[in-house]
Amino acid sequence: MTRAEHLQMCKKEALKCLENGSLELAWSTMISCLSLHDETSGHCAIQIGMDLIVSKNLKTKEEMKIFIEGFN
Repeated sequence: MTRAEHLQMCKKEALKCLENGSLELAWSTMISCLSLHDETSGHCAIQIGMDLIVSKNLKTKEEMKIFIEGFN
């Protein structure tokens, strides 16, 4: 699987969790999925997302959706 294909799969799984109402599960799914591919493991957006969550700047479903969809 290419990096781009894997990234799309990660987004799809995380957004599915988000649709079911869980920001925490969506975030942990995104991190977990990213770690499964050599080219996305340690993605810089993981730390950015954690910083946003801790500072309470990533707290709604819409904010999380925009953030997840923005991964490149």
